[in-house]
Amino acid sequence: MRGVSNPWQEKIDRAKALITQSDAAAEILRFYADIVGFQETVYSALDDRHRMPEAMAAFIPGMLALMATRGTFQLKQIADFARELEWADELSSYWKERVTATYTPISLISQSILQPFARKLATTVNRQESWLKPECPVCGCLPQLAVLRPEGDGAKRHLLCGLCRTEWEYRRVICVYCGELDKEKLPVFTNELTLHVRTSGCDTCRRYLKCVDLSVDGHAVPEVEDIATLAVSVWMIEQGFQPIRANLFGF
Repeated sequence: MRGVSNPWQEKIDRAKALITQSDAAAEILRFYADIVGFQETVYSALDDRHRMPEAMAAFIPGMLALMATRGTFQLKQIADFARELEWADELSSYWKERVTATYTPISLISQSILQPFARKLATTVNRQESWLKPECPVCGCLPQLAVLRPEGDGAKRHLLCGLCRTEWEYRRVICVYCGELDKEKLPVFTNELTLHVRTSGCDTCRRYLKCVDLSVDGHAVPEVEDIATLAVSVWMIEQGFQPIRANLFGF
C-alpha cells in the first residue's frame, strides 16, 4: 500500500482536485471532502472511552450539524429526522448487522461515524497474510471497491473493505459476490473520461464492483474515484446491477 502520513488528507486533496474536473460530481465531492475531514477529527479523538460502537454516539451531533449546514436539502431533512433517534442503539445494531445491513437513508450517518471506529479497530488486529476469501479479514464485510496495484510487469487486484478500509489481495477473474468464473458472464464496463476506473458486472448474480487501476492513474484515491464516478453507478443500476456493497451515498 502507498505510504502516506495522512490518508484522510489524501482523500480531501484528491476530492478537491477532482472538483475542478467534473461539474456533475462537484457538489457531492465537496460534501464528501467535508465528511472525510469530520472523520479525521473523530478518528483522532478516539480513545479507551470508545471501545464499543454505541460510544460513538457522542459524535452524532457533529455529523448532524455537518449535514444541516453543508448538505443538500434532502440531507438536511434526514438530519432533522435523525435527531429523534436513539443513536447508541442505532450504532450498536448497525455494527452487529454490518455484514448484511441494507442501505437506508440513515446509513450515511451510521457509516460515516463507524468507519473511523472500524479503522481504529483494524489497526489493532493481527490479520492473516494468506487470506483468500472475498470477505474482509478484519471485520467480515464485503468489499466496496477493487484496486489494481502495479507489480512487476502487471498489476495485482486487491479488495478494499467498505467499512474498516482494510485491503487484501484477491484473484482477478472471478465474481467477488457469487464466485462466477466464466469470463463471458463477467462483463467489464469502461468510460473514456475515466479510463482508470472500470466496472465489473456479473450476469449471474447481477452485482457490480468498481475497480480503480493505479497503473493507469497513480494519483487516484480509490474511495474518492468511486464518489467522482457516481454517474457510472447510476448507469449500472439502470442496467439491472446492484453494488456488492454500497458506498456512503448508497451506490
